[in-house]
Amino acid sequence: MRPNTIELVSECLCKANRFTTRVPLLRLPLSATCCHCSTCRHFTGGLYTCTTAWPEQEEEEEEEEEERTENNYPRSPFSANADIFFCATCCTLMFFDCTEDGKASYGVIGKARELVKIRHNKFLAGTLDGGALPWTRDANPVDMGRPRMWMDGEQVPIRCYCGGVDLVLLNPRGATGVVSPDFVDAKTGKRRVVVDACGSCSKVVGTPLTYWTTAELRHIAYPPSSISARQFPRDTSELAAAAVEQAQSQRGGEGKANGLGSLMVFGSSPGVQRYSCARCSATVFYAHQQNPGQVNVALGVLRTGDDGVRAERVLAWDLPRSAVHFVDECRSEWRKAVVERMIASAERWNAENDRARTRYR
Repeated sequence: MRPNTIELVSECLCKANRFTTRVPLLRLPLSATCCHCSTCRHFTGGLYTCTTAWPEQEEEEEEEEEERTENNYPRSPFSANADIFFCATCCTLMFFDCTEDGKASYGVIGKARELVKIRHNKFLAGTLDGGALPWTRDANPVDMGRPRMWMDGEQVPIRCYCGGVDLVLLNPRGATGVVSPDFVDAKTGKRRVVVDACGSCSKVVGTPLTYWTTAELRHIAYPPSSISARQFPRDTSELAAAAVEQAQSQRGGEGKANGLGSLMVFGSSPGVQRYSCARCSATVFYAHQQNPGQVNVALGVLRTGDDGVRAERVLAWDLPRSAVHFVDECRSEWRKAVVERMIASAERWNAENDRARTRYR
């Protein structure tokens, strides 16, 4: 027996299939992923699958695996790029094959203390209600931290009318670090909606009230299709500089293209930055130098698909009068009466929704 190693066992219920390998103790805990997708649920009968990469085998063990795969180890198509292997006798799911050469790369493993660390809970959005998340979010020891949560479909595109601005708003629950309760509703994990009656916002957007959601810049990214290899700016000074650089590149100047497309910046008042599309004029972000790590994202440029304009799957619409900012700015304008009636209407809508949620809870 090799010192400072541990034996890993993959064994089905009826014990017809058994595989072993040894790994150094220094490699523990192994990284595991809980997948909550509908395919995993329907394939296994469980609410999720929990898998870890099976360490590379020795040559003798690989030969043994091939022999057993042929006799007692049926393969079933799982997806376009993966198959599953299970026991033909007891139907224990043994391995996921996610490699091009047909070698099993994921599997169930035997018993050991702190053998795995669950790093990810993925495809949670498809569960609609979170599925088994209440049981898997704290499965690790406290010192290992919680798994990262990936909400498929909750990376909301930020895209203006002409498509010149094309970014992604990431799900705050899937990000590392502490997210301010001012931005995210603690009960639902949804982003809070921010409403303001600011005269400047009203003038630029063309509505008595404007609607935003606040996001930390670390939760905004370039889309997967972007040619930019850069990280999205992490503070507003970097964002403003990048927007200027991008504009210069499009005018044939010295600036380099950086993935921001047609995003431009305008300083409307001391410390305030307004970001819009230079081609179609859509308002995209509002930023203030007092909060350099965050921006307000205009809700009208969120592409929410089948979720509807309010996108209530990802946005929390709790709109008491106290949540509407800069109301005092319209006290002496014709907008005063309109804004007051809009706020009263929103409060009635909130009350009706609260009663409905209580009734069907």
